[in-house]
Amino acid sequence: MPAPSAAAQRASTPPQRAGTREGLDIDAPGGASLDYASRLRAWLEAHKTYPKRARMRREEGVVHVHFAVDRDGRLLRGDVVSTSGFASLDAEAMAMLDRSNPFPGAPHSVRGERIEVSTPVEFFLTR
Repeated sequence: MPAPSAAAQRASTPPQRAGTREGLDIDAPGGASLDYASRLRAWLEAHKTYPKRARMRREEGVVHVHFAVDRDGRLLRGDVVSTSGFASLDAEAMAMLDRSNPFPGAPHSVRGERIEVSTPVEFFLTR
């Protein structure tokens, strides 16, 4: 019997849950994972500052970061995975991760000892 084509294999594979795509634990209920990831993103946003020098130079951009926290919300690691094109904005994104530490702890509904999140950090001046 011939092997199924790649297209047939993709069609038979169930779509990846949103929480799993976000890098959260695969066994966690999708809603709880997304809620917690949203909470972590809001926490980050509350700790973001626009670098004064970047503001004066009218530098704008989006830094994509990936970070991991333990169940208690302690930052385990963080990385810039896509630069904004401005060193000052990239450095602020990393400093924001440090200022945000510790993050809110994971609720019991989110499983796993390590929670990983990827998120954009936007720096745009109001016009």
